[in-house]
Amino acid sequence: MANTNKSPSIWSPRFSPMHQDFDDLFSRLLGKPLATATTPAIDVSEVEGTILITADVPGVAADDLEVAVEGKTLILKGETKTERDEKDEKWHIVERRQGSFYRAIPLGFEPDPNAVDANVKDGVLTLKIERPEKVEETTRKMEIKSA
Repeated sequence: MANTNKSPSIWSPRFSPMHQDFDDLFSRLLGKPLATATTPAIDVSEVEGTILITADVPGVAADDLEVAVEGKTLILKGETKTERDEKDEKWHIVERRQGSFYRAIPLGFEPDPNAVDANVKDGVLTLKIERPEKVEETTRKMEIKSA
């Protein structure tokens, strides 16, 4: 059954359908969504010129998160840690994951680093990014000449 809960991408309409198709394919093959401990699930929306991004980062302390801007890309990095005393315990089930994660989110514009607000609460990272008033258009229609 096709996923009817697809949201259009605000920054890359050319590749979004292909990206969503790959996500759907691997989700069906693996029986779960692709967002895991190594790639936090995100939601992206825009309200009145402000990009709102929420990312699931359960169990990650603010000190273990990094948010950076590299050109037109927002970078999320972090690490989940699980404290276990494995010396005297006989483990029956271990499902909680640990390790580092990295997520690059293309914005389609280069934000002012001072216009990015990041907060984490209850395992959810919330980012507000002000879109510059003038965004340089990178797509140009080319003239086609007939021979």
